[in-house]
Parts: sequence; structure tokens; C-alpha cells
Amino acid sequence: MTEAVTISVDIAEVRRRLGFLRDRAEAVISRAVNRAYVTGKNAISKETASEYLITPKDVNSPKVLTVKKATQAEPTAFLNYTGGHRNLYLWNNYKAVLPNKIIRWSRGKPNVRYYKAAVMRGHPKMKLEAADGYGKPFLQRVRKGERSEFVGLFRSERKNSRQLVSVTAPAVPQIIKNEKVIERFRRSAGPMLQNRLEHEIDNVLKGITK
Repeated sequence: MTEAVTISVDIAEVRRRLGFLRDRAEAVISRAVNRAYVTGKNAISKETASEYLITPKDVNSPKVLTVKKATQAEPTAFLNYTGGHRNLYLWNNYKAVLPNKIIRWSRGKPNVRYYKAAVMRGHPKMKLEAADGYGKPFLQRVRKGERSEFVGLFRSERKNSRQLVSVTAPAVPQIIKNEKVIERFRRSAGPMLQNRLEHEIDNVLKGITK
């Protein structure tokens, strides 16, 4: 899953403002956009972390975020968020699921009757119920590879109790599409971009930069 957030400018208006120096429009825009995208990136990570049980560092991880800076040939910056769905147990630094222990049976009764989980801030952990064709989620230690094991949240298929299906959390590209996240990006990056454009245009007109 991949989502891209863009910052772009009306080049015709910048050329008009520059007058006889209109051929510098692409350079002006690329410099302004590359300075503004940092503000936008930080706004996305902070707002996402305020809405979801995730840290800004998780959102801006090099494994998740790639940045394509603006150039004179293409004066648009792209923030590309890529990532799949992790097991819900791994969400929020192993704090999304409670209780945080594997079911053990004693005298025919499990020590954990059911699990609860939450992915958004301000929302209570909800009881995890059985789904169509699947049983209730439970924590299980599984072998990921020949040399490693890990604990995860799974469901078992009712028709085949040995078949486990991972219970996953939202992917980062999915949650940054939250309306509040996108709105904060616009409120932060938009004014910063206009300020940087004014600064760059002024510098070119004064001969400070080319």
C-alpha cells in the first residue's frame, strides 16, 4: 500500500511576479517547495500520532517514508508512504493488545477469556470477538523462520483449526488519509510554502539569488 502527499504551486503566477526574470520561476518554486515540505512532513507525523497509538518516529521511519524533492525540471515535492499491515500485537510498541500474555489452560479453563485492543487514542480497548468463519483472536507464539519465533495475535479458521490467520493493524499509508491528518498538513504546509515563495521571489528580484 502506497500513498503520496504532494506540494505544488501555480507556476504561471510565479512567472508573472518575476516579470523579466520569469525564466527563474522553476528554481524559485523548487527551493520554496523543498523548504516547505519539511513542515508538511512534521505536521503529518504529529497529527497521525495524536490520532492513533503510534509515534511520529514510526510514521517518518525510512522504511515507511520516502521523499522526492522538487527540482527545476519538476517543481513538485512528493512524500510517499509505503507499508503493509503489521500484526496488531506489534502495534503501539506491544501495548495495543491486553492482556499481554499467551493463553494457558488449567483445569479446562483458559487464563485469558478474551483479549481487548485499540489503535486510536482516546478510545477504550474493545473486546475482540469471533468473526465469520474464524474464532476469537488469541496470542500465539509462532515460528517465523528457521531461527526465529515471535508472538502475534491470530484467529483460527473454524473449518481448519490448525490454519492461523494474522490479525492486523492499519497500515501507515492508510491512517495518514485521516481527514484531520490531511487538514493539518494543508494548514501547516500551505502558509509555509507561501512564505517561502515570497522570500525566494524577493531574493531573485533583489539579485540575492539567481
